[in-house]
Amino acid sequence: MTDFTLICPDCGGAILVRIGAQDSSTPTAIVESNGEVAQGSKALTKDGRQAYNQDYPPEFLKFWHIYPRHRDKRKALKAWRNAIQRAPQLTINAGALRYRNDPNRIEQFTKYAEGWLNADGWEDEPLPPRQPALGWLDETYRRATHGGP
Repeated sequence: MTDFTLICPDCGGAILVRIGAQDSSTPTAIVESNGEVAQGSKALTKDGRQAYNQDYPPEFLKFWHIYPRHRDKRKALKAWRNAIQRAPQLTINAGALRYRNDPNRIEQFTKYAEGWLNADGWEDEPLPPRQPALGWLDETYRRATHGGP
């Protein structure tokens, strides 16, 4: 077994590499000069796969904070990366803010960020005003189904 050290180009820490180790020939540790781990691969999941990198750009996180529905974040990131090629981030964020604050938006019918971004939702006009409830129709239905005056 042979050990040698490389310098990490990102953090300047030392990378200890063991060649010929019985378990594998991959780097076993990345250590700074003070002996602490500077960086390493993410822990493996239970089935032995490497965990997905969940680092999101700060610009995307700003959009994510503005957008009213937080589902499928990874899919939204992919759609956001495509969307910023078509429009400035400021325009996209302004559209998301307008959509979030729209008084006619119904929470349960809010689009997922992925669909909104893929459809260029920042270019949409405001939602149409909701129709007032038809109380007289509800009352007519109640009378017809439950009887009474």
